[in-house]
Amino acid sequence: MRSPGSHLTYLNSLILSKSEMNIISGFINQRNAIKPTSARTKGKQAYESVWVVRTLGDATLDVCTVNDLLNVASKASSGEFTKNTRQTKIMTLKALALYIHRFHHPIENLDLLMKDVKAGSASKNRKEALTLEQWDTLINLPMSARDRALLAVMYDGYHRPMEVLILKWSDLKINERGDIEYDILFKTDKGRCIVQKPGTTEILEAWRRECGAALTDDTYIFPAPDGSAYRTITVLAKMFRRLKAKTGIKDLKPSTLRTSAITHDVDAGLPISYICLRAWGEPFNDLVNLYTRPDSAKIQRDQHDKTGLKPALILGTSGKFTTRDDRLAETERRLALLEMHFEESTLR
Repeated sequence: MRSPGSHLTYLNSLILSKSEMNIISGFINQRNAIKPTSARTKGKQAYESVWVVRTLGDATLDVCTVNDLLNVASKASSGEFTKNTRQTKIMTLKALALYIHRFHHPIENLDLLMKDVKAGSASKNRKEALTLEQWDTLINLPMSARDRALLAVMYDGYHRPMEVLILKWSDLKINERGDIEYDILFKTDKGRCIVQKPGTTEILEAWRRECGAALTDDTYIFPAPDGSAYRTITVLAKMFRRLKAKTGIKDLKPSTLRTSAITHDVDAGLPISYICLRAWGEPFNDLVNLYTRPDSAKIQRDQHDKTGLKPALILGTSGKFTTRDDRLAETERRLALLEMHFEESTLR
């Protein structure tokens, strides 16, 4: 979990002018004053602001013009980034520009950026999922114990890419059943408890033994080369590009595993409350509809099988039907007998 001032630690580790450092830290404080933001959000604002600084080129935040900022917006829209990453960059750029205009120096014709450049909405159809066969192929590829553990933990915990990179060995606890479980606090600042599935624990145990860690170690499970936490998911992006080339799976990228795991558990008929608690820390979340495209008919058929319901038999082409043990025919026979007995009794 990030400390409240981790964004300042990140900024101080970079080569930035004092004026740009003050602008970025002031911007983050202003956003927090408008609406309280988590340490994770502050870190993201710092990272995207630094991206703006580096993309400005020869210009700097303390003297930038609207044309400089429009050039940054153009690079965000170059096609290098996904729709959602572009949206994040444009929204950060516009908020940072407005802060500079109000608190540092006036930016002439700022409306050319604020009104004309649209951030767009988050993609609603981006939730690609692997099939079970593709996931089986992926997790069984020849790879290092670390990489296999990374994949397994990401999939098992429905993790967003960055979440798995901030987990520490000391976060893992053994519950009363003997399972590994841990709490994760990330994007929404809403805690989620993940009780790890046994197969995942076995894969993670192979990595723990190889790296020589103990569950009490206050170190990252998947650390950067210097032992610190990764600040971006670049390491995962590179890893998934390698795996994509090996498997030929078109939609394979770091975010795919969260979608895939949720979809597979929905298709398996696991309760929606279980899935939402694992994914979002609450019994129900509307986003489950974006992450899954469940086969409604299959789920209903499987549930009928589980509860012992047997399929009916269609009789010819007449449109009539009966159950497999012919209960409808038996009912009609009994009704006919009752009618016959009734008629006999009235004739006596």
